[in-house]
Amino acid sequence: MGLSLHDSDPLAADSHRKRAWTLLENLHLRGLYGGETLGGLARLAYANGDRGAALQLASESLEYSNLSPKTRVNCLFYVGQIGIRAGDFGPAGKSLEQLVALRWLSEDWNLLAAARQQERNLTEALRDMVHAVSIAPFRPDLRRNLAQLYQQQGDLRAAERELAIARRLAGEAAAKQSGF
Repeated sequence: MGLSLHDSDPLAADSHRKRAWTLLENLHLRGLYGGETLGGLARLAYANGDRGAALQLASESLEYSNLSPKTRVNCLFYVGQIGIRAGDFGPAGKSLEQLVALRWLSEDWNLLAAARQQERNLTEALRDMVHAVSIAPFRPDLRRNLAQLYQQQGDLRAAERELAIARRLAGEAAAKQSGF
C-alpha cells in the first residue's frame, strides 16, 4: 500500500494499489485485523477517487477502538472531508472535531470551519478559521475564508484587513514564482 501511494510511476502505482486492495480485501474477508484492514481499504479507495467507498470503509473502521493513531487520523479526515463534499455536515463536523484534537493542521481547522459555516454556526466557524490562520498565517486562501466569515458576521473592518493580507500574500507568492 505504501508503494502505491508514493510511486512516481503511475502504472506501477496503479499495480501496487490493485495488489494492496486484493491483499487487504482478503484479510478483511477472513476477519483479520478489523479496523486497520478497513482503514487501509479506505485509504486505497480514497486514492482511487472512490469517495463513496472511502467514506463507508472509513466509517466502519472508526467503529474499532484499537486503531493505530495514523489509521484513526486518516479515517477521521476521510469522513470529514468527504462528508462536507456530500453535504452531510453533522457527521463530518463530529469527525473533524475529533481530528483537530489529535493533530494541528490548518486544513483540518479549515474543513471544520466549513462544516460549521454550512450548519450556520458562524461563531464557531469563525473561531475555527482563526485557528487555521494561526497555524498557517501565510496562506492567502485561509485569509480569504476568514474575511468571508468576518463579513458574514458584519465585521467589515476585519474582513477588509484579512482581504488586504490575502492580496499581499498572493502577490508575494506570484513574485516568488516569477523570480522577482
